[in-house]
Amino acid sequence: MKKPCSTVLRIVSVFLITGMSLVSCAGKSGVPVHFVSIPGEISRYNDAGFDNRVPESRVQAGGYIYAVGSRKGKTIRLEPLPLVPGEEFRVSGLQSGTYTMLALYYSPELLDKKAADQLPLPGESPDEFWSLVSSSDVAETLLANSGAVALFKDFPVRWIRKPLVEAALVPLSSERFEGPDGAPPRCPATNGLVKKQFFRLEPNGAERIYVMLSNFDGAGIVYAGTVSLYSASGAKLETKTFNRDIPADSPESVLFTLPLDDVSYLYLEYAAEGDRALPLFYF
Repeated sequence: MKKPCSTVLRIVSVFLITGMSLVSCAGKSGVPVHFVSIPGEISRYNDAGFDNRVPESRVQAGGYIYAVGSRKGKTIRLEPLPLVPGEEFRVSGLQSGTYTMLALYYSPELLDKKAADQLPLPGESPDEFWSLVSSSDVAETLLANSGAVALFKDFPVRWIRKPLVEAALVPLSSERFEGPDGAPPRCPATNGLVKKQFFRLEPNGAERIYVMLSNFDGAGIVYAGTVSLYSASGAKLETKTFNRDIPADSPESVLFTLPLDDVSYLYLEYAAEGDRALPLFYF
């Protein structure tokens, strides 16, 4: 007995709809990665639990991710992937398989190809890798002390059933401020631009870091964006956003409690004039 044409059409329709659903579920390429924090990202809520309403920033948070990894003895470098706070991020362009080592480098700005091609490939020794990427050759020369990196070992890439990967971007900076009485780093003119920068803090027993956002006689910080404190593992511990000009008669300041770690990182968005020492103080 032949089935009515309407029944056949319904069966075909169900098959097509189901097939489209399967394609749409599996069609998203790349591995989803959630970064626990993105440099410059403004928290949705303030410390009191209310909406964090701050002036609009002169610069956007986010930037670009550069993936450098190895698989079956071959080095893989992907084109820069945009990273936008609040939007899903996926590492796309990797073939299925397990990557022996994979580094996801963050930069707030697009790197030129020469700099991107020099981002180090992780080797078998994580300690050697962290020592290399923290050096001035990488942290300063390639990433302008504004970069960060997440490191993975045996990173799996599957065609289907892609699990969400949690990652922390560890700040990279060769600009050190040693405590308790070391000289703070310089704060040269930024020529009207807002600079995003990490500073490596080595307090040597100090418990707090005080940041003075001020200028005097036309030299110093004239604009402040977001100021944050990060742990050595890339966790954002405290943050404060100003997003405003800093007049000479109206300075701002931030006091952060330092973690017990030997190293932490200060993130600062600022515009400066003149060439003065950055007003940082340990307590």
